[in-house]
Amino acid sequence: MSRRPARGTTALPAALAALAVSAALTAAIADVVRTEVVLVRHRGTAAAALAKADACLAAVLARLPAGTDFAPLLAPEAAPIDAPPGCRAAAAPTPGPAAPPRVRLVVEGRAAGGRRALEALVGRAPAPGVPALLWLAGPPTGSSAGRILLDGHDPADPDAPRPAAVAAPAPPEALDLWLAGLGRVATPGAGPPRFAPPLPLETLANAVGAAGAGGPDALGGPAPALALVDGDLTVTAPLAAAGLLLVRGTLDIADAFEFNGVVIASGGVRVRGGASLSVRGALWVGAPPAGDPLVVDGELRVRRDGAALAAADAQLALPRLAVLLGLRDLDG
Repeated sequence: MSRRPARGTTALPAALAALAVSAALTAAIADVVRTEVVLVRHRGTAAAALAKADACLAAVLARLPAGTDFAPLLAPEAAPIDAPPGCRAAAAPTPGPAAPPRVRLVVEGRAAGGRRALEALVGRAPAPGVPALLWLAGPPTGSSAGRILLDGHDPADPDAPRPAAVAAPAPPEALDLWLAGLGRVATPGAGPPRFAPPLPLETLANAVGAAGAGGPDALGGPAPALALVDGDLTVTAPLAAAGLLLVRGTLDIADAFEFNGVVIASGGVRVRGGASLSVRGALWVGAPPAGDPLVVDGELRVRRDGAALAAADAQLALPRLAVLLGLRDLDG
C-alpha cells in the first residue's frame, strides 16, 4: 500500500526556487542600473570634455597671430601657443606644398575630469586684414571730441558682408563701451565690434621696407603706391593718395587727407580740429608710447571699399586671420 506525499512537501522547494530566481533577477537589474549610471556619468564627462575642446579650439584660432603664413608658429624658438585655462595647443607642419599656407593644430581640452583632443587643419582667410573698418593694436583708451564715421556700406558691392566697426585684442563689450564713450560716432552699415589678434606692426614694417617702398614723396600720385615713413608724418596741406601707407610713428592730420587703400600708423593717429582724414578701405592703428592711439578733434571717415583693399593687397600681401579648414576628433 503506497503513501501519498505529505501536503506542502512540493510547494516549499518551488517557493524557494522562485525566491532564488527573483533574487537573481533583482541582482541582475541592479547590476544593469549600476552599469547604466556609470555609462551616463562617462557620457557626461565625455560630452563636457568635447565641448571644452571645441571651446579651446575656437579661442586658440581667434588668438593666433594674423599673418601671411605660419612660419612663426613652427619656428624652433616659437613661444607656446596662447590658450585659455584648461586648454593646450601645439602646432605641427602639414605634408605637401608650402602654398597655400597651412598648419596642423592639436588642441586638448579638459573638463569634469575628462580629456578630449582635436586635430585641426588651419589656413589663412582669403580676405586681407580683419573684417573691420578700424583695427587697433591694443585695447583702446581715451575719448575724442570730433566726429567719427565708420561706414560699412560698399556702393560697388552692396551684398558684401558687413564689416565690424572696430576690431582689437579686447572683449567686444569693452570695444562697444569705448565707441559709445567717444561721443559723436556713427556706424551705418557696420557690424558690432569684434575681437581680433594684435596688429603685426613690426612684421608689416619690415615687409614694406623689403618691398622697396617709397617715402612720403610716393604719396599724391593717381596710381596706388607703397609708401613707408620712418617716424611721424604730419599732413599740413590737402593731400590725396592711394595704395598702402605705413607710418612708423604718429600720423598727424592738420589739413584734409584722403586715402584709398590701407593706412597703418604704428604710433597712433591724431586728427586736429578743422582737419579731416578720409580712408576708403581700412585704418590700422598702433599704440603710441604715451597717450591715446586715436585722437580725433576734427573729422575721421573710414568707409568700406573692397576694391581699394584689393589694390593695397596687390602692392603687398597683407596679413590674414587664421581660419579652420578641417577637423578630426582624435578620441572619437
